[in-house]
Amino acid sequence: MDDYSYLNARIRSMRSELLGETVYETLVAASGLTGFGETLKKTRYEKILQYALENFSLSVFEEKLREEWLRVVNKIYAMMDGVPKNHLDALLCRWEAENLKTIIRGKKNHIGEPEILSVLLPAGALQQSLLAELVRQPSIEALIDLLAVWRSPFAKPLKKALKTGQELKRLESLERSLDIASFEEAFKKTAEEDSNARMLRSLLEISVDRTNLLTAYKIFYERGVELPDESFYFIRGGKGLTLKVYQALSRAKNRSDFKDILQKTPYASVLNEEGIDLERGLDRFMLKKTRRMGIADPLGIGVMADYFFRKTHELTNLRVIARAKSYGMYPADIRTLLVM
Repeated sequence: MDDYSYLNARIRSMRSELLGETVYETLVAASGLTGFGETLKKTRYEKILQYALENFSLSVFEEKLREEWLRVVNKIYAMMDGVPKNHLDALLCRWEAENLKTIIRGKKNHIGEPEILSVLLPAGALQQSLLAELVRQPSIEALIDLLAVWRSPFAKPLKKALKTGQELKRLESLERSLDIASFEEAFKKTAEEDSNARMLRSLLEISVDRTNLLTAYKIFYERGVELPDESFYFIRGGKGLTLKVYQALSRAKNRSDFKDILQKTPYASVLNEEGIDLERGLDRFMLKKTRRMGIADPLGIGVMADYFFRKTHELTNLRVIARAKSYGMYPADIRTLLVM
C-alpha cells in the first residue's frame, strides 16, 4: 500500500502486544534462567518461542528472538509499498550498519561465528542468509569484497576507509564509514518535503547526534593518549550537537566537566545520577522521541517508527535479561541495563 492508514491499523494491533513495564519487572525478579523461562511462558512469547522455553537454552532462545525479529520485519514489508516501504528502508539503514559493525568487530577480535550471529538482527537488504555469508568470510577484506560483488552501498566507503587505515584504538575508520554511508542512504530516502519525511529526518538527525556523542565520549575516555584531530570523526547531519560542543566534550577535563558541557545541549537528560551511562541514556531518549511521534502522528510514519524502536528494544531487553540471569546478576543491576 502507498499510504499509512491501513498499515498503521495493523501496526497498532501489533504494538498492543508489546511487553509492559509490569511484565519486565516480573521477568527481572524471576529466579534464574528457569524462572525467567517460566515467567515468559505466561506472555505472548510462549507461542512464539515454544521449544526454547520448554527446554531452556540461551543459544536456542536467542535464535528464536532473531526469528521473531525477522517475522515482524517481513510481515510489515508484506503490507507496504511505495513511499512507506521507502521510509521503512530508511529506518532500517541503521540496523544494516550496526550489523556490519558487529561482524567487523567480531572478525577483528577473533570471535566465533555462532557468537557473532547470535547478536545480529537481520534488516534491510542484508537478510539472515547474507549476514551468515559475511560472517563466514575469512577476513575483513574478503567481507568488503563480497559486499562489492553484491553492489552494496557500504562497499565503496569501507574500501576507502580500509586504505586510509586512520584510527584511534577502538575508534575505527571502518565504523565511521559505515555510519556516514548509512546516514547518507537514509537521508536520500527521505528527501521529499512532506510531514512524514520531515519527521523521519528529525529522527535521523538525533541518530547522527547520538553517534557523535558516543564518539566524543570515546575520545574523552582515551584522553591519556596522543589524539588525532577529533573533528575527523565528527559526522555532519545532526541538529542538536554542533562541532564546537562536540570538540569541547572530546577535550573535557574529567567526567564532571563532560556532564557540565552536555547540559548545554538537548541531551542533558541522558545521563543518570550515578554516573555516565551515555549509550543507554541516548537509547532511552530516542525511544521517548519515537513514542511522542507515535502519538503526534497517528496517520503517518510515527506509528511505524514507534513500533520498530520499541520492538527492537524489547527483543534486546529479553536477551539482556536472559544473559544476566545466566551470569547470576542481581535484579537491581539488571534493571540498569534495560531500555524502556
